[in-house]
Amino acid sequence: MGRLSSAVGRAVAATMLTATLAGIAVTRADAQDATPVAEPAVTIEMSDVTPWVGPEGVWTAHFRVDGAPFDADLRWRIHQPIDTDEGAVRDAIQRQLDGESLGRLQTPGSTQPILSSVTADGLVEIRIDVRSTRAADDRVLLPENGSYPVAIEVRSKDGSELASAVVHLNHLAEPVEDPLRVGVLVRADGEDAPFGPDGQAAVTDADVASVQHLGDILTTSPNTALSVSINPALVTAMSSSGRVDDAETIDRVRTALTGREVLRRPWAEINSDAWATVDGALATQATAGGDALASNLAPPTESRIWGPDPTLSTQAVQVLDTADIDRLLVRSEQLEAARAPRGTSGLVRPFAVSTGGSTTATAMSFDDTVQAILADPALPPGLAAHRALTLLFAISASTSTSSNASSNAMARAIAVDLGPDIPVATATAFLAPMSDTATPAPLRPTTFAEIFDSVAPTTVRTAGKDTPWTRTLVTPTGTPSVSELAALLKQANDRSPGFASMLPVGAQRAAQTTNTLLLSQDRRLARAEATARVARINDEVSAVFAALRTESRSLTVTSRRTTIYLRVQNDTDTAYRARLRLTSPRLRFPQGSDTVVDLDPGLNRLAVPIDVRSSGQFLLRVELLTPDGSLTISTSRQRIRSTTFSGVGLVLSGGALLVLLVWWFRTHRRAKASARADHPTAPQSE
Repeated sequence: MGRLSSAVGRAVAATMLTATLAGIAVTRADAQDATPVAEPAVTIEMSDVTPWVGPEGVWTAHFRVDGAPFDADLRWRIHQPIDTDEGAVRDAIQRQLDGESLGRLQTPGSTQPILSSVTADGLVEIRIDVRSTRAADDRVLLPENGSYPVAIEVRSKDGSELASAVVHLNHLAEPVEDPLRVGVLVRADGEDAPFGPDGQAAVTDADVASVQHLGDILTTSPNTALSVSINPALVTAMSSSGRVDDAETIDRVRTALTGREVLRRPWAEINSDAWATVDGALATQATAGGDALASNLAPPTESRIWGPDPTLSTQAVQVLDTADIDRLLVRSEQLEAARAPRGTSGLVRPFAVSTGGSTTATAMSFDDTVQAILADPALPPGLAAHRALTLLFAISASTSTSSNASSNAMARAIAVDLGPDIPVATATAFLAPMSDTATPAPLRPTTFAEIFDSVAPTTVRTAGKDTPWTRTLVTPTGTPSVSELAALLKQANDRSPGFASMLPVGAQRAAQTTNTLLLSQDRRLARAEATARVARINDEVSAVFAALRTESRSLTVTSRRTTIYLRVQNDTDTAYRARLRLTSPRLRFPQGSDTVVDLDPGLNRLAVPIDVRSSGQFLLRVELLTPDGSLTISTSRQRIRSTTFSGVGLVLSGGALLVLLVWWFRTHRRAKASARADHPTAPQSE
């Protein structure tokens, strides 16, 4: 039944094509007396191609042919595979796609009426049965691994060529011992700074689309090893925006990230070259980025890799190295021109990057040719994926004529960036064949951590020794001065933790302040706007501190244990928390001298139980600090006058009074006795 349906479909498609061409012929016949009509150009538009074929299998190619006469013929021929070193593969493939340098013929192929090759959906199909060893059948013999150019021609009945195209048949005659590693980066950067001036989420549709793009690729390639880089600021904004679509998108990405390599990256899209001049700025951003990903999405699993970062400079690499970030992903335009080792492109292994000091970082550069193919809007997804895979297949089969004799035995890798400029359909078609574990593959997708760990860096032979091939970063242009902003940020960062501790636990205002300060370093935010946002926070904190103050007063206490009331004024319309610290040598504080209090708007009367140690006048120092104790908000002195006695004083005073009474009593008795002696009483008469 399947064959019948296929045959019927093919017959219908052929009939439709014949009818269309016949209609054109009638129109031309009717217009013989009119102005001559130019012959329509015959075109071949490739649709999809089998990525590669094993030792025995079937290779197919589908394409659309427009403008051909209904009796045209289709001819295909297979040429011998590309045989060149890795450094020349890219140019060789492009020349073949342009119909040049096809090489010697491998098999003459076949010629058949084009209508006999039309599928049910109106596409033309070429189907080639392939074998790797000699056999008594009509399958095409392709005895070795390689990318075989297939020349396709549409010819008229008189044999003239009407249109032609070249596509490659990638044949894996025998398994590859060490497949070419393909480091795949899937990333979401967002389009704009994702927070507004007030620190609240301001996510655009373009921002969300970039995260959805990443989620789509992860979801459609669940078993593919790859690395993920996502903007922490964007993740934070979408997680806090309150929009249902944003939350669902983040949840979807979170699920798809299970078991994936997540790269640490700065919280904001900073200018690394500019902020490398500010002590601790890059490390702070990297730490904040990792924390944001861990709390909102998934914890980073790789902390040594940085990039891609268009603002990376030698100075920035030095600073990153001190933070144990020594592996870089770069683009070719970021590197100064350098001759690659003979026979290589310089793209299939990591290489050293000079830091201008005693240490070097290691980098991988994305392959520009692969990137251009995948991002080409003129190519259908299937064809773009096939061309990119063909290039990688040819690289895996190529040799190296590097002066390093052992280089041919080394593992090799290619870096590919499936960023937002690569359609999801193209990315999926590119990843799917490499992820199919059921068939042998010459290409193996992997993480960048695995590449840096397992692929030896490129070396050059110098004075009989293998030395690292070292490249230098181009100094970024247009690097802004951030000194003014950095000074404002230092003031804000010094005070923001203390200010945040004054707010209720979980208050959005604290998070908004943090977001604003981190985002001020985003290179997509205008410098004047960034400066204004930080200055606004500094002014707000200063205004709050000025509005909270303790009042200096004179207090009288009349008992040893009592309660005094301190006055704290809050001239804002918001309640804040603060730390009250009390100091006095003549007072004890049963409930502690250091407590956190809530300050409502207006006048706050704070009850403070005290024990008075002595009478007299003395001072009580009152400090109002942020709850974390890092900043002093206000200080005052309370003058205390005590009319009470301490226990020791009472004992001493009582003892003194008793001594005085005893002394008075004894003195009085002596005086009385002396008076009697001086004036004896006269005897009574009988």
